[in-house]
Amino acid sequence: MGQTSKTATKTPAPDKKADARAGELRPDLCVIGTDPAGVELAFSAAGLGAGVVLVTLDDGNLTPEMLRLRSLGGQILTEAGDFVDARRFSAGNRTIRARIFVLATGAEPMQPAIEGVAGVTSAAEGALLVIGGGHEVAMRAQRERAGGAEVTVLSDTAFLSGFDPEAANLIRVRLQRAGVTILDVVAFDACSVTPSENRFELATPGLAPFRFDRLALCGPGMPKLAGLGLEKAGVPLAHGVLALDAAGKTRNNRIFALGAVAGPDLAQHKASAIASILGQVFAGRAKAPAPELLTRLCPTTPAIAEVGLAERAIAASKRANYRFYRAPLPDGHIKAVTTAKGLLCGVSIVSERAAELVVPFVQTIAEGKPLQALASLPIASPGPADAIAMVARLALRERLRASWWLKLLRVLGLTRLGSR
Repeated sequence: MGQTSKTATKTPAPDKKADARAGELRPDLCVIGTDPAGVELAFSAAGLGAGVVLVTLDDGNLTPEMLRLRSLGGQILTEAGDFVDARRFSAGNRTIRARIFVLATGAEPMQPAIEGVAGVTSAAEGALLVIGGGHEVAMRAQRERAGGAEVTVLSDTAFLSGFDPEAANLIRVRLQRAGVTILDVVAFDACSVTPSENRFELATPGLAPFRFDRLALCGPGMPKLAGLGLEKAGVPLAHGVLALDAAGKTRNNRIFALGAVAGPDLAQHKASAIASILGQVFAGRAKAPAPELLTRLCPTTPAIAEVGLAERAIAASKRANYRFYRAPLPDGHIKAVTTAKGLLCGVSIVSERAAELVVPFVQTIAEGKPLQALASLPIASPGPADAIAMVARLALRERLRASWWLKLLRVLGLTRLGSR
């Protein structure tokens, strides 16, 4: 009998590196934390087609806004984690190797320079004192008042100072009519807090003392960075604070900071920071939006949405170079700023639908078109969007009055049409 030959089949050794790579997430952008600026960045990047992973770090408490990120293709991880090395972040059982990482973990509010405030122990319910001046203060005050709480806002700056003063005043009046007390531009070092009959009493200059039970601090503070393993990523800290350049970049070129964790100076220039990071995310693939095209939003009810040049940023000596147009809304207004030649360069909107109504203005600014171009939009009427065409027609009417068309209309006896 012939001998049957058998060929042994060798089983290849497992490729551990390949298995590790297969389990990695490789997005364009990984946002660590849920600071509102970080969530806004995640939406902007996902909306432009980037791969985005958002790591919440907060026990999986997802807001409806964050959940909407999934509809844009973003992925949300609800696991705490830390950096493995300079290029990888581990969250739960997933490893993320992103082109760009952004720290958006927020900050713990610092105690204001008010004598005795450090001794306040908040009760579970009762009158609330909110200290701070940003849009987070307005949101917290409105939400607590809607729940029936007595609310006082105390700020050392003007209320909603980052927004158009006219828009900020509309929100201020709305809160005051609802029963919220607003004390702004108050010198904190002249205030004091003392215990009073199981409550606390705040004394402020020139005003009668008032009592409160609970305290909420909203404002600049110490960055939340504990447990992130930043040392393994080559990101040093100095007394718990990140060393950042003007764009919010750390010593690691792949890691940026955004929002409150970046400190108050950079947080004030959120739009520029988001635009800079988007530029890194889309480097060599797509053009990131310019800072003037990013919306400034105060999500109260009604909300404020602003884009482009703010009226408050125009020096008094330069106001003659601009034109201002207003159109009313049922719960607010639209205010547009144009150059003397009519080019749209900024808008401020107060409305429950402000975030939607601002979109065509963003597009108009991006395209370098005049405000009057919006007058031809086929807007369904009646409805709040009517105000978009209304404010555009104001600009159109002014341009028409200054043009040779008006002379022609007068010759033809149609001046009534030209004055509409």
